[in-house]
Amino acid sequence: MDKKERENALTASAKIELAKIQILVNADCVTTQEHTSTDDKLRKDVILRDDLLKDDRDVSLTLLNRIEGRAEALEDILSELNTGEVEIENTLNLNNGKLAELRKINPAKASELENSVIQKQKRAKNNNKRK
Repeated sequence: MDKKERENALTASAKIELAKIQILVNADCVTTQEHTSTDDKLRKDVILRDDLLKDDRDVSLTLLNRIEGRAEALEDILSELNTGEVEIENTLNLNNGKLAELRKINPAKASELENSVIQKQKRAKNNNKRK
């Protein structure tokens, strides 16, 4: 394979990995929103339960089941977020290797693609801060 073919192959491969990163970051963002929503609902239900207990009133089985269900859902969402973070990190590492190879052939093209990766990393870190 000559230099130009290798460059094209590495560029195409890096672009595919960038697309994967974008999909993973978008999915992570949606899951983060779901986490926030479920957490807010759970917090309101727990406050309601605590207020009922404080006033020596009976807490309905429906409310207790809803709290338990939301707590389990929140654990599942957190697990999904952790898995998503690992996938993003693995894809970034794979892409960084491809960019390192491309840098040997065409440093300008590698820098261009690397800037794209850096932007995606910043978005991913911002999403993690919101958690």
